[in-house]
Amino acid sequence: MTIPHGLPAGWFGALATGYGEGATVTALRQAQRSKRMIQLRAILDAVTARPDADAAALAEGFALLRAAAEADPAAADRALLDPHFGVWAADCLRPPSGGAVRAPPGSGLAYLSSFAAVAAWRAGLDFAVPVPVRGGFVTLSGLGQLRTNRPDGEAVIAAARDGLLRVDSVTIDEPERDGAGWHALRRLCLTVGGRRLQVALDDVDPYRGCHTAGPAHRLTDAEAEVWRRCVSEVWHRLVDVHPRYADGISAALVAIVPLTGAGQKQGASATSRDAFGAVSVRLPSDGLMLAEALVHEVQHVKLGGLLDLLPLYDGADTTTYYAPWREDPRPIGGLFQGAYAFLGVADFWRGERLVRTGDSALAAEIRFCRWRHRVSLALDTLLDSGRFGADGLRFLAYMRTTVESWRDERVSRRARRAAVEASARHRATWLSLHGTPSGV
Repeated sequence: MTIPHGLPAGWFGALATGYGEGATVTALRQAQRSKRMIQLRAILDAVTARPDADAAALAEGFALLRAAAEADPAAADRALLDPHFGVWAADCLRPPSGGAVRAPPGSGLAYLSSFAAVAAWRAGLDFAVPVPVRGGFVTLSGLGQLRTNRPDGEAVIAAARDGLLRVDSVTIDEPERDGAGWHALRRLCLTVGGRRLQVALDDVDPYRGCHTAGPAHRLTDAEAEVWRRCVSEVWHRLVDVHPRYADGISAALVAIVPLTGAGQKQGASATSRDAFGAVSVRLPSDGLMLAEALVHEVQHVKLGGLLDLLPLYDGADTTTYYAPWREDPRPIGGLFQGAYAFLGVADFWRGERLVRTGDSALAAEIRFCRWRHRVSLALDTLLDSGRFGADGLRFLAYMRTTVESWRDERVSRRARRAAVEASARHRATWLSLHGTPSGV
């Protein structure tokens, strides 16, 4: 069953200032469970009268997931809250035309069984269920994938008896370790200063490429070890220097999806509104940039979770606006998301400048001033847009309070001047390309 959700005023304010303690983010995560159940119900209702094989496979997967929920609710919830369950469900409910639920390419509605099988195995059930082949693999989402020679679209049987898991004709003795043809989902578990981070390093789920950035293929053991060391370094840094963000990241982050093109200093990163709890990121050569990326992207995760509960702005607005960090005009939602993400980035560099010396401190100070200035410009646009309701205006007011609280902090003239000049150059370039945006 689903339950009504809301946030106490204090938690709303904590999120709006840019932070959000662990309990606040956990509440957003709990709301995602209800969202996923509503999505699943909508998929079932849309295909209940269909006689095709996909609809039958969906029903079989749902029956197994329901049995797992009865035996072990936590195991079923873990499947529902897998970030890529949300991507699968949204894909099913996003028809290309008309309004009918469609089958995602290469896997179809039958893919629900890949989540249900893992939930049932964790619940200790004996079962046998067909799971589709996609891209040369049979994936058990949240656990791993088995390489197979069977053609895409064909189904193989995933089964368990007395806790022993079999996929097709292969017995998976230790599902959390690599085996013959089996790629286990790698997990990182780090504890620093009493703060724990448990996150999957997901290079196996077929729904992990849910945005324009390209997900990396299976990492080698050596590549995975580089990720482990880098994430460990980053977690120490976040706990030591940015503990308020570490709390939210610990509660929100379920999976890190490596992107292609590792080693670039300015590592690309992305999130999907459908994949609450997942952050996709390219591993940069500088670990500090990974720390910044995690802060930035988890801001998107938090705001996306809140927007699932409260419509803070008019989503039907088609007006485009100038964003001080983009080369293209942005809709109101994109500008809002960016302002909130870069509020966290500004605060990240605000903290970094206080623990650095020399040129490194100056570089951090310049970044702090630059993002503080650009977020302030974006907030002016958002507040003047007329597209926010009462809750949205309260949220923006809290964000403004955070930025204003940084006004009196001492920064060098050089840093302040560099920030203003960089913003002026960006706007001049943007205007030369696009002219005056319709939202200005």
